[in-house]
Amino acid sequence: MLILKNREVSAAYYATAALTAVLTGIIAITYRFFGQVDLLRPEFMMVSGIAMIVIGATMLLGISSSAHTRVLGALISIGYASFLYLGLFFPTLFPVATNGYGIAPCALATFILLLGGCSLLKLQSKVSDIAWLIFGSASLLFSLIVIVTGWVFHFTPETTLDNPIGISLLAVIIGMLGLASLVRGSCHTVLFREIKNSVMPAVLVSLAGLLLWLSLSIINTEELEKRSLSLINQATHELQQKLYTYNNSIEKVATRWVLTDTNPSLKQLDLDLFIRDHSHALSITIFDADGETTHVSKSDLSDELDASIFADQEITSLVSHWFEENRGVQAFSVSRVSLDKRYPILFFSEPVFENESLHAQILVAIDLNSFATFRQVEHLKYFQLYLELADNMLIAINTPNFDVLTQNQLDSNYPFQFANSRNLMDAYTPNFTVVISDYSLLWTQARTNQLVLIFSFVLSLLFIFIIDTNNKLKVERLKLDRLAKFDGVTGLLRRDVLEENIRLMLSEYNAHSIRVLFIDLDGFKPINDSLGLTVGNRILAETAKRIESCLPNEALAARFSGDEFIVFLPNASEAKAVQIAIQLNQEIERNFDINALDIHLTASIGIASVGDAEETATKLIQNADVAMSEAKVNGGNTYSIFSHDMAMRYEKQYRLRAKIQRAIEDKEFRVHFQPVVSTYNHEIIGFEALARWPQPDGSFIPPGDFIPVAEQTGQIIALSALVLEEAVASLAKLQKITPELTMAINLSAQLFDRGNLVDSIIGTLNSYKVSPDTLNVELTESVLSKDHAHLSVKLNELRALGIQVSLDDFGTGFSSLSLLHRLPVDIIKIDRSFIKDISESSESRKIAESVIYLAKSLDKKIVVEGVETKEQAEFSSALHCDAIQGFYFYKPMPLIDVIALLRS
Repeated sequence: MLILKNREVSAAYYATAALTAVLTGIIAITYRFFGQVDLLRPEFMMVSGIAMIVIGATMLLGISSSAHTRVLGALISIGYASFLYLGLFFPTLFPVATNGYGIAPCALATFILLLGGCSLLKLQSKVSDIAWLIFGSASLLFSLIVIVTGWVFHFTPETTLDNPIGISLLAVIIGMLGLASLVRGSCHTVLFREIKNSVMPAVLVSLAGLLLWLSLSIINTEELEKRSLSLINQATHELQQKLYTYNNSIEKVATRWVLTDTNPSLKQLDLDLFIRDHSHALSITIFDADGETTHVSKSDLSDELDASIFADQEITSLVSHWFEENRGVQAFSVSRVSLDKRYPILFFSEPVFENESLHAQILVAIDLNSFATFRQVEHLKYFQLYLELADNMLIAINTPNFDVLTQNQLDSNYPFQFANSRNLMDAYTPNFTVVISDYSLLWTQARTNQLVLIFSFVLSLLFIFIIDTNNKLKVERLKLDRLAKFDGVTGLLRRDVLEENIRLMLSEYNAHSIRVLFIDLDGFKPINDSLGLTVGNRILAETAKRIESCLPNEALAARFSGDEFIVFLPNASEAKAVQIAIQLNQEIERNFDINALDIHLTASIGIASVGDAEETATKLIQNADVAMSEAKVNGGNTYSIFSHDMAMRYEKQYRLRAKIQRAIEDKEFRVHFQPVVSTYNHEIIGFEALARWPQPDGSFIPPGDFIPVAEQTGQIIALSALVLEEAVASLAKLQKITPELTMAINLSAQLFDRGNLVDSIIGTLNSYKVSPDTLNVELTESVLSKDHAHLSVKLNELRALGIQVSLDDFGTGFSSLSLLHRLPVDIIKIDRSFIKDISESSESRKIAESVIYLAKSLDKKIVVEGVETKEQAEFSSALHCDAIQGFYFYKPMPLIDVIALLRS
């Protein structure tokens, strides 16, 4: 590890880890007394806070040169570890609040004990080095296991990892301290003043991470309390609604009971209807004023329970006693015996008065388990709700697993609780207790917050490395300043250094004798990509030597970037500069013998001169670059001299590029549609989408002007996306008029190098609910110069979706019989140049016929473009072409005109 090899970094990290442990302890203890700690386990915070301070102090004392100081630190650790162990094994004798907190207290006690033991060993001894190595490695391993376990496994309250917040912090802290233990060996040889500049920022970063972790943990616990309160509110509302519903229904029964006193059959019917309308009710019984049963109605479930619950003498006796005590008043109660038999029953009593005297008493038995069940919202699924029915008796509600627990049992099973009392009916205000039954939410939050700790500790280590590196850089600055002037691959001057030299020499030499040559290697990138960086660098180094061999003594050469070089001639005529350029071309054209490989390269060279007194070094190099580009256009392996016409042409192209970008961003481009007609009946069967660029004066910039620039600059990607979107949207509208219409869209060769071409087309079609089999993508023959295997894959993906593929401008570029036979193309579009002059005896007619026969022999559909005369249309029909397109039928038009055309 790099940290083990660097004495200063090791010492700085060790001190940072020890101080961070102390700060962690201080934060924990402070928050224990002054913060909101309901779910942060306050007892554990106190114990672990003291433990962190003990650990940090022991580590700092342990690197002292004084044996007494080291022993003092070791004894403090061993003493506190013993105290923790006593609390673990004898919790009644030593209640240090460690028992019941999972593995965290045991891990802390063990770590502190081992730390104290290692601190007792003599510095710089073999036994000490081995002990610290084992201790640090074990701590790191434990930390890694706990972190990975916390991220991989799902935990419940019954597992030993039942304190996610504390354990997630403990795992990271122990890991940090374990790493510090591994690098402890060289710490005693470093003075604190040597590392304080790196320790203090690192400690501040760690402190920030700890405070952020604490803040996030507090936010998480507050969120848990809010959810708990939400569950209690939901349960209270549900139970209140049901209790009031039962109360109102029973009062109505009591009222009708007096009114139907002379008709016994109506009374029984009223009771039966009550049982039918209240699914939770087990039975309803009417007692007269003397306590004798007069009428009873039971549910089906009540009949099933007669033998076990209602027939139970203990329940009968308790209910009778309760009933007698509450004669003449409204009351309700839950039978404790029914709870013990795991079938809770709620008894509800309502008096019936007539002329202010007790006429009868109604007793309703309700299934409490189903009565207390309600639909719990999804984000509260992590919680279980308990209702306190009597002192020290809580039942789980809204769950099929009916539980009756005491408060002690609840505390033992569920460490995380939130209690709140609510009024359910009149003076009845029971306690609701929410417990966390699913720890997945706690662990998810703890894992997320743990990343903050890990990041802050890693960042603190990076700070140490950065500051240490910065110190070393200061020592090497002079050497680096010297080396920074030269390119590491070629040994030539760097670009910025040459520019500064040119700037100085412009004022010293005769301006008209200054020349700059800009050299770019032709075809270097494929060689570099295929043969590798090592070979490429050797070629660049050899090229630099050849360039220098052609230059006069006063000339300067530099590597501009990549495979580009600059030559500065401070005192040379134009003829001399041309002579040097020719010589450079000859030298670079010679074979490069690299690793027994015979490599051939050429160069394009631009020559620029000082044109005016305000010429700058940057402008001079830029002009030479423009001239070099002109040499590239002329085929390479040549030179070109800069001229103002050349500059104007390139400036015009630059301005057009900027204008295109603004037009794309402002959506100035429009899509016009040229109809494609059937050869047989001249009816419209589809359209070709064409990009148009309208100007404020009503004119249009020709596509031949802006399309090549967009292709060269890559703006064709965004422009194609705009045309695709507009064309598909328009097709969706047009198909509402004529459903079988198709739409052809031109695709640039650059689009096939993008991985998301097919996905983009599919997404656009789906957005407008357009069938793929009505879309036709057109490829210019320049696409055929691309990688054919890659192109075939893309085309097959499109055709598999039902999209047809057309080859545009057939016969003008790269097409060949064998290539067209292999490529998955459905339609061939014959270029207008073949039908421009088709008189009966013309050579053009014979060529056109041959081209069409050739295309038909490939079993492809034929579309003839550029039809402008009746003769051309008849010629196309005579050769049985499938479709025709041209001004003879229709010119490209905007969508509104297309819609009008179709409707007419």
